Amino acid sequence: MKTLTGTLLISALFALPLAGQAADLTVRIDKIREASGHLFLKVCADATCWDGDGEAVSKALIPADTDGVQHVVADLEPGRYAVIVMHDENDNGEFDMNFMGIPKEGYGYSNNPRVMRKATFDEAAVDVPEGGLTTDLLLR
Repeated sequence: MKTLTGTLLISALFALPLAGQAADLTVRIDKIREASGHLFLKVCADATCWDGDGEAVSKALIPADTDGVQHVVADLEPGRYAVIVMHDENDNGEFDMNFMGIPKEGYGYSNNPRVMRKATFDEAAVDVPEGGLTTDLLLR
């Protein structure tokens, strides 16, 4: 009887979804103008991070490629995230803008919101389910 009860208990445990399962967020970045420099990718889980005051969930520096690049942020808790990418085309460590404050280098956000300013966290946020998500991000 103990063996049958133990077997049923173990079977039941494996049938339950695992709490805190990790998910992968795959970010495909296209419309990269220049093969020079690097792409700086930042993933935020809330507006505080997005606005520059909190910690990013993930950061990456990726070599630019006009054929596009793909980056996987592994082992995220399922939830809501926003991604920003800036292309430091001349590798000077800065996001260059002209005298009017208009970006001279490529940038983009998850969800590709059509805005003429920095997108808000809510505009750029994507929901990453337990099975993971692939999102396409187009640089401007």
